[in-house]
Amino acid sequence: MKKKLSKAIYLVIPMILACPVSAQHMNSPDVPCQEIGIEGKVCLSRAFETSDGRLNETYQTIMAVLNQRGRDYLRKAQRAWITDRDAICEAEAATYYGLSGYGPARLACMEAATRQRVIFLRDAFWWQVEKANEPEGYRVVL
Repeated sequence: MKKKLSKAIYLVIPMILACPVSAQHMNSPDVPCQEIGIEGKVCLSRAFETSDGRLNETYQTIMAVLNQRGRDYLRKAQRAWITDRDAICEAEAATYYGLSGYGPARLACMEAATRQRVIFLRDAFWWQVEKANEPEGYRVVL
């Protein structure tokens, strides 16, 4: 029995070491909050609110310059993204369910995903916002 256990340890330890804890968003070096405890949760909540505000502003600005078809597709994509983001962040935080790390893990994931979505939308659509501000009011047909 001891021999089997020692062999298992040699197999399991490398697997544990290969899974970095920093993979979670709350341990990421670019997380906007380094505080722990209630201060960290408050900071992450504010950071998420800021990212969510930027996302809403970016989304509304883009929607204003798209034609009806473009707005319909972007609205559908945005709703799907929100569902996906929420599910992924819930899964990331699930290991902490019932513990004090649950809230911060979920908030850090939500903030990071939302911040990245702003970048994605700007990369994909911002040229249309710039074109719409040209004198002839150019609108792209999707």
